[in-house]
Amino acid sequence: ITRPTELFEKTSDEKIWPAIKYYLLILIIPFIALTTLAALFFSLIISFLSTVVPQINLGSLATFSIASVLALAGFFALIFFVIIPLMMFVGAGILHLFVKLYGGKGNYSDTFRASIYSSTPSVLLLAIPFLNFGATVWSFVLGIIGISLNHHISKLRAFLAYITPSLIAGIIYFVFILIFKAPAPA
Repeated sequence: ITRPTELFEKTSDEKIWPAIKYYLLILIIPFIALTTLAALFFSLIISFLSTVVPQINLGSLATFSIASVLALAGFFALIFFVIIPLMMFVGAGILHLFVKLYGGKGNYSDTFRASIYSSTPSVLLLAIPFLNFGATVWSFVLGIIGISLNHHISKLRAFLAYITPSLIAGIIYFVFILIFKAPAPA
């Protein structure tokens, strides 16, 4: 992560499966952090309710709390270990189309690996709000470096490949808002 050129050179011959295993492994950290924070939040709510409204049966609240935490852990597991990896496949596919438009010479697995390994800082610091912003910026920079190296294109072309889908989505959104905005009241 601190030596991106070395990272992307070492992983240049990898297939997709090692990158997937790596990604699922690092997703464990934010999964545990967010599940723990949610459990603490539910515990605080239960504690607050039991002191504010003493007539509430604490036993039923404890059962509710445990069931809620288990349901939340299941929800986070679905998000972290099914939906996010699927979105990485789709996102890498969209990015790959634009990398190809900007002259990229690599294949989809090159784009996927660059996406996975470059996302490491933002994934690891997902549960820490202010640090996550800096980590997300660093992940973006790593992604540009990874795409540039894996596809043998300039960093400018890699940058453009990264931002073009967002620009297109923003323009579509803006046009949609203009077309379907509510008329001003008379």
